[in-house]
Amino acid sequence: MSGRSSQRLHDHGQRYPDWMGETAMLPDKLPVPEQAVAAAAADQNAPPSQPDLENRRSMKTILVLEPDRTARELILGILNRQGFRALVATDAAIALRQARAHVPDVIIAAMQIPQTDGGELLRQIRQDPKLASTAFIFLSHRASRQQIRHSLSLGADDCLAKPLVPREIQQAIMVCLDRQARMLHPYEQKVQRNKLVLERLAYWDEVTGLPNRRLFAQQVQQVMTHARQVQQSVAMFYLNVDQLHAITVTFGQEMGSALLQAVSQRLKQVEALAICRLGDSEFGLVFADVWQHQQVAHMAQRVMDVVTEPYTLNGHEVRIQVSIGVASYPQHGHNSEMLLMQANTAMRWCQQQGQSGYRFYNPTMTTVEAERHLIATDLGRAIEREELEVHYQPQIDVSSGRMIGVEALIRWRHPQRGMISPATFVPIAEELGLIVPIGEWVLRTACAEFEKIQQQLSSPVKLSVNLSMRQLQQANFLEMVEQILQATSI
Repeated sequence: MSGRSSQRLHDHGQRYPDWMGETAMLPDKLPVPEQAVAAAAADQNAPPSQPDLENRRSMKTILVLEPDRTARELILGILNRQGFRALVATDAAIALRQARAHVPDVIIAAMQIPQTDGGELLRQIRQDPKLASTAFIFLSHRASRQQIRHSLSLGADDCLAKPLVPREIQQAIMVCLDRQARMLHPYEQKVQRNKLVLERLAYWDEVTGLPNRRLFAQQVQQVMTHARQVQQSVAMFYLNVDQLHAITVTFGQEMGSALLQAVSQRLKQVEALAICRLGDSEFGLVFADVWQHQQVAHMAQRVMDVVTEPYTLNGHEVRIQVSIGVASYPQHGHNSEMLLMQANTAMRWCQQQGQSGYRFYNPTMTTVEAERHLIATDLGRAIEREELEVHYQPQIDVSSGRMIGVEALIRWRHPQRGMISPATFVPIAEELGLIVPIGEWVLRTACAEFEKIQQQLSSPVKLSVNLSMRQLQQANFLEMVEQILQATSI
């Protein structure tokens, strides 16, 4: 594989390798790197900058309640020059309706207004949950110290004396807005940090820190688009850690997560263009400019060698095996999803052979996979449709020639396909978890029929029933067996 194609995309902000050109970048909607989340957290308690405060002052809404026309026009002129949006009211009822409809940033109200006073309006404003934090500035003909203290005790933010001075009005508004900005800043920073966290989770795997399927699909599509332009090939690897479930069951979820993290670090050593965690025990890798079958096989073997080296996790030596499916562009697909699907099919084929290793996709696999899907669908309904049967194979004592027992063997008589071999459907049942209800049905049926078998024989024999490891792992397994034995009097 060419050394030029070794630069990786799983590091945020990396350009594509040289062969993709200087302008090639990651997807336009870049995923949020962990550093950005940390930076947002660090900035959460930092005060807002002066430009931030100035931005907050623009396009703010100011509600003015001033019956006096001259004073009102003076205030509106100031607001217009400063770029504020102004709302006008001439009495308390109109002001309250305007405030509830538009939720202004600041209310400027005369203390003396028709039908009521400014204090009553302020009381109603503070009792409204939507308006409780709105800044409120009183205008009064008698702005004595006593009047100012009274205004502040009512909940006002400031009190200005008439005749009004433009500079004082402007300054009072700015002080209120700046105070609001400083109060809101920590909450806005927290919202921003949470937004970054959510955006990161949308593109990155939380356990391994690798790109997830969504980001990987974008990366692969860009790799394929470039490969199409320059007539290069692309190889997709779909890797499964075969022992992850068993390790998690044996040692716990923490050990399983530690293994996934360790595997992800190993995968970064193989210099793939992009790496991701596809989900559960599965990872995806993509390589480019690999035309020769031998090149891809060599890379698959290298991935296996790197990943299957023993791990030391929490004081335990852990050994794993992996199954890798390989699909190539342009032979096996022309978009990322198709290529990923074909590689997954090859990986599953590898697993079904019961051996770790790697397999290259070929169209026959899709046909077989489709057949497996049909069988799996029908198998889920086989019990209720009474299509399953139990056959009994005699067990003979070689020395005496006497029958000493019978072994219960499951058979599936499909209405369209005829008799289906257990070698075909039992592995599918294991994979889908259907082996548990099927195994219980076999045990219950065999025990129920065993009495009739005994009656046909001259001497007692033993009954053997095969059990799945999944059945033995069921918490109620012993209770289930005991209940069946009691029900059938065995």
